[in-house]
Amino acid sequence: MSLDLYLYCKKTPSKSAIEKVILPLGFRIEETKGRGRPWYFWFEEKDLASVRGCWLYWYKCEAGEEAPRGTKTIFVATTHAGRSYEDLDMQNHVIRQLKKKFGGSVYDPQEGRYGYLQNDIPKLTYPEKRCGFVYLNTRQLIWRIATLPQDVSIEAEKTTRFLEEHGLPWFPSEIIQNNVLLPFLVSSLESFLRDFFVAFVDSHPDLLERIYERQGKLEYAALRDLLEGKVSLAEHEANNYSFQNLESANVAFQRYIGVNLF
Repeated sequence: MSLDLYLYCKKTPSKSAIEKVILPLGFRIEETKGRGRPWYFWFEEKDLASVRGCWLYWYKCEAGEEAPRGTKTIFVATTHAGRSYEDLDMQNHVIRQLKKKFGGSVYDPQEGRYGYLQNDIPKLTYPEKRCGFVYLNTRQLIWRIATLPQDVSIEAEKTTRFLEEHGLPWFPSEIIQNNVLLPFLVSSLESFLRDFFVAFVDSHPDLLERIYERQGKLEYAALRDLLEGKVSLAEHEANNYSFQNLESANVAFQRYIGVNLF
């Protein structure tokens, strides 16, 4: 679910004047939206502050628009589901700064009232955000896979039964495609478990120390990869487990995360 926050402004500031306010905040112009108006995007990577970021655009108020009398420009700041505390905080902040510079009325269309958005999103820790990104990526992947199964027509089923009765096994392309999806789902589960393990362990220094204690002496190739930054210590440890095998994955999760997958 997206959240919008409006600023009804009785001025028509130029693009350059607006950019003097929003660019120092970290917004950058995005030309990929294809909506005939400039869109700006804010995303703070430091300490994984942002999860979904914050969008901003504005447009000229037309006749018939539901807005206070005298409104000439409408600014819209938007965040999407999965937003972090910092994302929503910037949504309020950029509208506040625009209001400070150009004046106007702040409106919350979700609640139908004038005022800023209430930010009651919990502030997540760095490990929580690392793991949250793994979850969001996996959910997006599963959503895409869920759109792929195809219905098998009745006529195709009749043809299949007829051929099988005469010793000629035949599969409609829809069935073949549906059957191929299963390995992708297994691979998705494996990737989720491995990536979650790495994200959790990588962001807990005490667990990294435990790996050092367990490893003893490292082989030269492994040590070289670690020193060159090709792999993290958590990724190196993950190589000792098969996350496609739930029993093996469970050993890793119990040992370092304290979670029993069963």
